[in-house]
Amino acid sequence: MVRKAEGRIFPWNFEEMVDVDQSAEKFITRMTNHCTMLYAEDVLPRQSLTYSMFVLLNEINKMKIDDKKINYTLKKMLIEDLFMKKKKVTMKDIQNWLFNNQLLLVDSSEKIKVEGMGGKDYVLANLESWIFFTKLFGEINESNYEEIEKIIRWMTVYEDKKILARRLENELHLQDEIIKNICAKKLKGWGRLSEKLLKGISSKKNGYGDSKTIMDLLDETNLNLNGILAAKEYNFNDQIKSINADDMGTKLDYTAISEIPCSPKNKRGIWQAILIVKELIHFMKHEPANIYVEMAREEGKKERTKSQINSLTEKYNQMVADGVINKKDSVYLSLIDLSKQKDAAFDSQKLLLYYLQNGKCMYSGKNLEISELSTYEVDHIVPRSLVKDNSIDNLVLVIKKENQRKTDYLKLSEEIIKARRSWWSVLKKYQLISDKKYYRLINGVSEGEQRGFIARQLVETRQISKDVINFLSNGYPNVNVCAIRANLSHDFREQFELYKARSINDFHHAHDAYLAALLGNYIYRKYPNLQEDLIYGEYLKIRRKANTKDKFGFILNGMKNIAADYETGEIYWNPNTYIDYIKDIFYNQLCYVTKKLEQKNGQLFNLTILPADENTENGKKAKLPVNKNRKDVYKYGGFAGVNNSYLMAVEYM
Repeated sequence: MVRKAEGRIFPWNFEEMVDVDQSAEKFITRMTNHCTMLYAEDVLPRQSLTYSMFVLLNEINKMKIDDKKINYTLKKMLIEDLFMKKKKVTMKDIQNWLFNNQLLLVDSSEKIKVEGMGGKDYVLANLESWIFFTKLFGEINESNYEEIEKIIRWMTVYEDKKILARRLENELHLQDEIIKNICAKKLKGWGRLSEKLLKGISSKKNGYGDSKTIMDLLDETNLNLNGILAAKEYNFNDQIKSINADDMGTKLDYTAISEIPCSPKNKRGIWQAILIVKELIHFMKHEPANIYVEMAREEGKKERTKSQINSLTEKYNQMVADGVINKKDSVYLSLIDLSKQKDAAFDSQKLLLYYLQNGKCMYSGKNLEISELSTYEVDHIVPRSLVKDNSIDNLVLVIKKENQRKTDYLKLSEEIIKARRSWWSVLKKYQLISDKKYYRLINGVSEGEQRGFIARQLVETRQISKDVINFLSNGYPNVNVCAIRANLSHDFREQFELYKARSINDFHHAHDAYLAALLGNYIYRKYPNLQEDLIYGEYLKIRRKANTKDKFGFILNGMKNIAADYETGEIYWNPNTYIDYIKDIFYNQLCYVTKKLEQKNGQLFNLTILPADENTENGKKAKLPVNKNRKDVYKYGGFAGVNNSYLMAVEYM
């Protein structure tokens, strides 16, 4: 509440004592999220001029026309002629616009290939607010841009149109007709980013040239937000980290954590991690040299659903209609038969790949037999030594001897690419393979991409891990804090046969924490500065010596050998002796387990009255009588039982 004057508030003096307009705004804004990257900043309204233009540029920057990225001039013309005039722009709209303006030399608009839109055949983003206010004010320019942004914010904040109209009249002195139009328009929702992130910080490329904000770069380049943040020459990530560090301060308490934009579950996880570190430091009596964080996320079993079969069937039917395949083909007939079965599903990865590849070997193009799937191999396009990617986008089904032909395992032979390219294009056209998979088959993995894969093997990049690291780094500035990828611990266990048994107890969490520290110590001693060039050079050495099909990657492959400090000669890793030492630690059951304390409140029992069942003696659902006159739950039914508020274990003599 924002007061106008001090004193006691009554119904008859409420508007004299309370600033209703400011209170309404404060009421809404205190519930809106903060920016997902700059934690102290408020998010923009979803329909603000800045945010809606950001969403559009972020999407169309990855759009391709006839396999070429959209250039700056074409992008400007497209926005002006289409997006500033239509709320929904479809692929057909873009094709017709290109054809009518003779921007491509084709004899019909259908021959123009447009790819990379957020929707199946349309652009998800729109400039609805730009269109509305351009009509209302004639144009949007520097003189009225900020005023329109203020109006959009008020429209998003105030559901009460009387308050909105009052502010528009009193503060902006707008005409009655304009106010009427604005109040009739509905704008809802908030974005995920702040104005400061998009327009308030800037960077000079390589230290020279004009300063560019994220919005400037989105406008002038083909990069999307992730591409801009990933580009080291712009240095935005370091600036964001520095700004967040200043906002967080060095005090580690829950107040700072409550401000970050994530779920209560994640906030609880972050706070629990910090409490554990605080407790360990309390008992150690000093800060540690390093803190290694592993944030594992359990994933449920992924079931192949019938909808996936239906989707494939639709694609095959379209291929039959277009004359690409014959409806008498055995692959098509077997898929139709499968789709008719009750609770049909792909019971194996090989079967799914078989249909995605139209029953052909991906490398040779030879027909595969569905009855002989067990004899074929699933190959990783980007090898497991580079990245552990078991997604469908990285897997192909091939005849065993054809798999061995892939001698240069970072790229298929030119002979295979040339022979199969047109067929892969057909699979891509009917969405049996993704653009990503097609690109990997055609281009393999460049040196730059290899470096990226190698770097991503080393550290965890999920947001919750970044939050934990940021808080711990700010709270303990003299400690090296870093996150280790969870899959490294998993692969280490598998390689050295240190298996996990979740069903016995919860000690495996402590064991995983120990492995994260062990692996973190190994990585940061072997690669003290995490310099990408040095790590990549080491990877190439290991790759030349080792079996290129090694499934554990170059880091764990290197742990098969003894590792020593170059300067002191100290051996910090010896698999021959250290694995036995690790097993001793794992089998020693001295682990502390913490439980989340809860106390429930509210209803004593569920108010639904369950029916009676005189024939049921054991396992009767109704436990509590409805009242003293209907005590027999077998005759009258009753409530399910009392809700437990809390329980405790008590030991006594």
